[in-house]
Amino acid sequence: MKLSSMLISGFKSFKHNENTPFLVDEKITVLIGANDHGKTNVLEAILRLNDDTPITAEDGNWDLPPEVKPRLEWHFSLTKEDLLKIREETPLTQKNITPPIATEPLQEGELPTGIAVDANDLTQEIIEYFPISNKENIIVYFREGFDSPVKVLSTPFEIEKKYETFLLGLRPRVELFVVPPGNNVVDQISKEQLDNKDDKDHELIKGLFITADIWDMREQLFGDTEQSGKKIEKASEQLTKVMQEKWAQNDGSIWKLKQSGTSVDVLKLRLQDNAVTAVDVPPSRKSSGFRTFFLLSMMITARIHDSKELPHIFLFDEPGTYLHPRAQIDLQRSFEKRAEEAQLVYTTHSLFLVSKNYPERNRVISKNQDGTKVDQKPFINNWKSVRSSLGIVMSNNFLIADKSILFEGPSDQFYLYNVIRKLKLEGVDIDLNDFSSVDGGDSENYIAMAKVLIEEGRAMLCITDGDSKGTEILDGVEKIRKNELEKKEARLKTNPEEASIPFPIVEKLQLDKGASIEDIFADKQLLLKAVKNVANNLVSLKLRTFVEGFKIEDGIKSIDSASGKTLGAIINDETEKWFTKKERISKLSIALEYDRLAHEEEYSVSKKARAYVIKIKHVLNLKGEKSAESGVLGEVQ
Repeated sequence: MKLSSMLISGFKSFKHNENTPFLVDEKITVLIGANDHGKTNVLEAILRLNDDTPITAEDGNWDLPPEVKPRLEWHFSLTKEDLLKIREETPLTQKNITPPIATEPLQEGELPTGIAVDANDLTQEIIEYFPISNKENIIVYFREGFDSPVKVLSTPFEIEKKYETFLLGLRPRVELFVVPPGNNVVDQISKEQLDNKDDKDHELIKGLFITADIWDMREQLFGDTEQSGKKIEKASEQLTKVMQEKWAQNDGSIWKLKQSGTSVDVLKLRLQDNAVTAVDVPPSRKSSGFRTFFLLSMMITARIHDSKELPHIFLFDEPGTYLHPRAQIDLQRSFEKRAEEAQLVYTTHSLFLVSKNYPERNRVISKNQDGTKVDQKPFINNWKSVRSSLGIVMSNNFLIADKSILFEGPSDQFYLYNVIRKLKLEGVDIDLNDFSSVDGGDSENYIAMAKVLIEEGRAMLCITDGDSKGTEILDGVEKIRKNELEKKEARLKTNPEEASIPFPIVEKLQLDKGASIEDIFADKQLLLKAVKNVANNLVSLKLRTFVEGFKIEDGIKSIDSASGKTLGAIINDETEKWFTKKERISKLSIALEYDRLAHEEEYSVSKKARAYVIKIKHVLNLKGEKSAESGVLGEVQ
């Protein structure tokens, strides 16, 4: 079962008269917003699904009238397997009563003669049923009022109320993770800490011992005996093995547990770091990024161990606070891996933790005089609500990506991005965070930008249309590449240390002869609809005027039937004829409208577009979006 939505009323910053809906993605939901707007309150509302986290008096909205109670509803979607299990465990009560048969009309209160009637049958048990949910695969739980228990509100089909305990037992366990200030990890563990749940490091220690496969023998690890020494040696090997598997960018570090203390009642935790030869490094001396992710990983391990029979929902409050932007990108990838076993919801202020691969996962949380509001589709209208909530201008990954695709114009990237997003649903695994898109502008600026990217050492793919201009641009790029390579070879004669810095990969990709970006990557019908919408909008705003007698449908047909040029050129030439002032429609305006439509409507991807995307992935060696803690534990140089 998966949490699909919530209704929040009168809880913390949510007003009681709003009954604010909150849609939850089946894998990962990202909460974006400024401080004190209600992101953490959403996490707290989800957390109240647990029996041990009731709604308290402090949780009520400040403007809540005395007669009104805060209310939370959790709507869960059920799989076919869930529904089958529930049907098997909640059979309806069967009544075995033979109905009397009368041959003549009976008077009021008269029983038919010749039939024995058991007096117990005249006082049948009243059976109560849960209301049926508005969807056949939904079960709804709720809390209403302070210190009230979670109850079942409605079920997917007719179920007797006597099965409520069973239905409540199906709920996932919700876990909230908050990285403490300083986020230090332990360097040593005492015997007294192991079972002291009040110790601030207990959860970290427990997760560490479970990872090292020694939690069930923890009492046997202390004391100067051959057995304890051997167990600790094996635990160190197991810890190293697991952490190296989790850490894809492993630097060869070896994890060590060492006995210490006067009574051998302390275990020290150290890392044999290849970059440090003098001593083994305490974990607390590693980077904040390392400590943050290590702490979160151990906390998750510990809590899953305590409720391993239940499904889970993991909540993270600002998990990227102590992480470098590149590590935040890696954190997204590790979350994708975690999402295979649990639903995740996290809050962020960071552009680098906003989901670009799945924009529909993002929710913008804002607050005004009417309380906290949720924008379920912030990617509509070009991420306006995301930009305002983060206080930044939305850009791509130019500052953090080592790989770039250089396009001829600003509109081209929209068509490629939407093709990649579509193909991701079909199993083509490309992380949109792994590269940046750069607009080259005209031919002269394109070559100049290529020079800048080469000088910065970026791996680069230059894409151009399949026309003479595109050929000219790529020839210019090749001249720049050779010139910069010759300069480096000349510098090596006086600065041989530069030999360790590889020359950046510069790849060139010219589209099929006579083809533009629109021909290859755009869905033609969606593109024509975008052209139509932009044209009509220009006229409605009185920025343009159609020529007398012009009909927009005829104009679209003229584009659809034209040939002999690239689709981009046809749109330019045809739209210029539509208006009294001969001026074509901006390609960027069309691309922005296309991008909006692509998030709302179905469209297709051609085999040729798919082949180009696979080639781009191979040429730039683009990463997939999933990894097991890949890179997050690495040191930021």
